[in-house]
Formats: sequence, structure tokens, C-alpha cells
Amino acid sequence: MRAVAGAGEVALVGQQVKLNPTVAGASGELVTTTTDLNRFYQALLTGRLLRPAQLAQMRTAWTTGRDYDYGLGLQTKLLADGTRLWGHEGDIFGYQASCWTTEDGRRQLAVAATPWGTGDLDELFDTLVTTAFASS
Repeated sequence: MRAVAGAGEVALVGQQVKLNPTVAGASGELVTTTTDLNRFYQALLTGRLLRPAQLAQMRTAWTTGRDYDYGLGLQTKLLADGTRLWGHEGDIFGYQASCWTTEDGRRQLAVAATPWGTGDLDELFDTLVTTAFASS
């Protein structure tokens, strides 16, 4: 008999760890594609999903001391060239995603990866974001 991970659980099965990402609460709840992430953020940030006052509240960001600031469910970062991005990034065991959109919703990048081993993709993702949104 093999045990499997139920909602919010991590279980050892043989020599493998089976993970149900809901163990991390809301940060493990989204199942989507990079295309759908871009579609969602473009609709959100161009005012097609919320009233202007609601979107303004989401965009009211507080300093985090990291390379991004945080509003109501939205992260924002200011690139060295002055480009302001809105979106979100995150990771959980074996998954990492980063999705960013310019303020006008015209330029976007969504990337998802399944890192393996002890490597950290944060620096690689940061370089990709900076390169993708570099002013030309």
C-alpha cells in the first residue's frame, strides 16, 4: 500500500517525496499556464477587471526591503532604467514562477520552471526580467 499526499500534506512514498502544494496555503493553490498569467495581469492592470479605485488600492505598495515592493496581492519593482513592473513571483518546493507586466500592460513576461537540486533560479530569473524589459 502506498501513501499519497492529501490536501496540505507532504508524504514519503518509497524514496520519493510526494507533495501537495496546498501545504503552503494560498501560495500553492494556483494552477495555470504562463499564457493565462499574462492574460490575467494584462486585464487586471489595464482596468478590465476592477474599478479604478480598487486597482489603485492594489497598487498602493509598501517597501519590503527586497528587490520589490508589495501592494494588495501585487508586487512591483522598478528596474534600473526606470521601467515600473507589476506582477508576482514565487516558489514552492520544485516550482518557481515569475510574471511581470509593464504599467500600461503592453509588455509582459511570464516564466515558470521546475528547478532541480540545490540551485537557486532567483538570479537567473532577475537577469531574464531585466533583459526582457530593457529599454531599447
